[in-house]
Amino acid sequence: MALIDWTSEKADNSIIIGNVTEMSGKFRYAAFGGTNPNATDLAIQNMTVGMQTVATNKEGGFEWNTTVLASEPEAVENADGSKTYTIKIKDNLKFSDGSPVTAKDYLVFTMVFSSPVAVQAAGKDHQSGRTIVGFKDFNTYTGPDSAEGKKTFAGLRMIDDYTFSVTIDAAELPYFYDITYAGFSAYYTPMWIKDVEIKDDGEGVYFSDEFYTMSDGEKYDMAAHIEEISRNTDTTYPYSGPYVVESYDVADSSAVLKLNPEFPGNYEGVKPSIETVVYKLVVSATQLVDLQSGGVDVLSGITGGNETNEAVDLADGAPDKYVYTHYSRAGYGKLGFRADFGSVQFTEVRQAIAYCMDRAGFAKEFTGGYGGVVDGPYYTGSWMYQAAVGQGMMLDAYSTSVDSAIAVLEEGGWVYDAEGNAYTEGVRYKQIPAAEMSENDKTFQSKDGAYKTTQVGDYYYMPLVLNWYGTTDNPFTDQLMTGFASNENIKAAGFEVQYTVGEFNPMLDELYQAAIYGYYSGTPLYTCFNFATGFTSAAYDFAYNLTIDPAMYDDYSQYYVKDEADAYWLN
Repeated sequence: MALIDWTSEKADNSIIIGNVTEMSGKFRYAAFGGTNPNATDLAIQNMTVGMQTVATNKEGGFEWNTTVLASEPEAVENADGSKTYTIKIKDNLKFSDGSPVTAKDYLVFTMVFSSPVAVQAAGKDHQSGRTIVGFKDFNTYTGPDSAEGKKTFAGLRMIDDYTFSVTIDAAELPYFYDITYAGFSAYYTPMWIKDVEIKDDGEGVYFSDEFYTMSDGEKYDMAAHIEEISRNTDTTYPYSGPYVVESYDVADSSAVLKLNPEFPGNYEGVKPSIETVVYKLVVSATQLVDLQSGGVDVLSGITGGNETNEAVDLADGAPDKYVYTHYSRAGYGKLGFRADFGSVQFTEVRQAIAYCMDRAGFAKEFTGGYGGVVDGPYYTGSWMYQAAVGQGMMLDAYSTSVDSAIAVLEEGGWVYDAEGNAYTEGVRYKQIPAAEMSENDKTFQSKDGAYKTTQVGDYYYMPLVLNWYGTTDNPFTDQLMTGFASNENIKAAGFEVQYTVGEFNPMLDELYQAAIYGYYSGTPLYTCFNFATGFTSAAYDFAYNLTIDPAMYDDYSQYYVKDEADAYWLN
């Protein structure tokens, strides 16, 4: 639900929005270096990056953004099965500093984040243009002396200053959301590539050679610049969205946004009227106090049962001051896993956890009856769920049963102790042939080091350990302490749960096993994480999020699922 102090009228026409997710300052590209963006960073990105060619409408569908398009794009199906969209933007669009918006500004982001230069900058391949003809060649071109790939990005064409085209690879078609293939946003070109030129001589767009310069022979000069820009939080470079970031305070995790006077409006031509929007970090336990004291004007995404009831009571007690609205949240909270190493990589372990936990009871207690369990990556207000209701979907229920948990564990081979003897009590171990062990599996152990993967002859014995990272000031974490970490069923089944409770961004570093925010320990340790997943696109497509495709796995997989069947496919 959302709670608003609707009587708050400030002389400076401003509003303060409270958010429980600590921002990191990656406002220019919230997902930079990671698979999932920080929710608050993404919210600010969505308010500062705009003029999209394809807009999401109020109904959650997609349509051409006639506010920025000179005409409806032309779509042509080619003889080889590919599809070309030709897009012409209006010639009077401007960035927040008054500089003109041209076709290059719509192409630069896709080009940069399809290049090896950005791979080096981000520490991963974002593959922005992977559905476009010529992506692989452009993605592997390393510069003038490149032994492979091509300098030109064949599927992207710059026709004139205000016209460009994109050709989608036949392998990516047909596609239910194919209009999104023609979706581009405007980014100030010098922001990402400085004075490097974007050209097109008739075979596709390309960067001038300076983009690939390596002064030290090892790292691209431009990579350092791109990495720096990913954390730019001021007006050094202009914005294309309805707001610009005026300031960002790392100390209290707050950001001040100001109206962009040059913004042409959304797909309906509507422009915002609030002069200043402040995003401020709030703590769930004290957020209502912040609202009552005037520290914030809006609280969105209130989810916990106690928090929701307190918000309702406050509003009902002062209807002339506060108003709230209930809505079906486009997302869900979850205990998630990094399932490519350690015990949770095995299907039976995740099944056993589900059997040990009372998911329905947990959801009811946490939400106070305002929410419930979902058995997949969807929320109950989504169109695909609504279409499937009553159609007789057959799903595993995983009713709470420690006996069922033990049965799937035994069937999966968790029948040993640390020395390879038959299991009798305590923590279970699984026998795994040495040839099937990754380096991360060989070093896998409990957080305190008491339970370690051991080698006996030609086999390794892995402990049934769950290292969990929970976030602070989070009622969901508090409930997991009893519902998960101290769950008697978990212990009875032979698990050992150890945990760390810390801040959100260090947790993400441990999830990604990379120092994206500068916190990663350097040693893979945690396999369980509690966080929320929001649906940031109207396109419901989990082909990337749940991928086991080796070409996409490290860069797109959100759950790192790698079951035995998946491993067989990968090999």
